[in-house]
Parts: sequence; C-alpha cells; structure tokens
Amino acid sequence: MRLAEAFVPGDAGGTGECALAFFSFGGTVEQNIERWRGMVLDAEGNPASTPSVKREVGGLTVHTVEFVGTYEDGMPGGPRTKRPDWMFRGAVIETSPQPTFIRMTGPRAAMEKTAPGWEALIAGATPHP
Repeated sequence: MRLAEAFVPGDAGGTGECALAFFSFGGTVEQNIERWRGMVLDAEGNPASTPSVKREVGGLTVHTVEFVGTYEDGMPGGPRTKRPDWMFRGAVIETSPQPTFIRMTGPRAAMEKTAPGWEALIAGATPHP
C-alpha cells in the first residue's frame, strides 16, 4: 500500500525526524480520514476531533487534516506504539481510479517546523496527464 516514503531529519541530525509517506489504496475519503482520526488520541484517550479541510488545488480536490495528541504507531491489527505529543498531517487527493494519500507524522515540535514545506507540497499538487 505504501508507494514511497521520505524522512525529514530533526535538529539533532535525525532525532525527532518526521516520516512522510505516499499511499494509494481503496476506501472513501471519509473512511480514510476517520481511520487516521482514530490513530491520534486526545488527552482523554478519545480520537482526534479536528475537522478536515476541503479545497481545490491545481484542478484537484484535496482534503487535509492535522491532529496533535498521542499518535498510535503500528500496522492495523498489530501492536501499537504510543507516541505522546506527536502531530499527524494527512492529505487525500481525489484521483482516479482511487484516491492518493499523503501523510506525515513526527514529534510535534519537529512537525511544526515543517509546516511551510507541507503547505508547499500540497499547494503544488497537479493532475498527471
């Protein structure tokens, strides 16, 4: 399911790095955003509640989310590693025949520094001919 992956190093030469992953698989936009929401828990242990944002970018419809809390890292159905004070950014790009997904996770402090680059990545999306 994972098409490509990149890592953004932290200030200390890799500590606090952020992972950027590209996916293509099934499910609706809403189903995938809800799955992501369940991967980040608030202080009470509930799934993240920040709403998604829908916008048009380069002729594409893009849905983005940003969650802060305890990220539960791991494969679906497998063991989870709880990562407190992490950030999750996700984008669902409506492409055919199925959506394209981009997500970025990492320690909140490191992720906050990547905001301009994330925005440039999303704003630069264009359909492939």
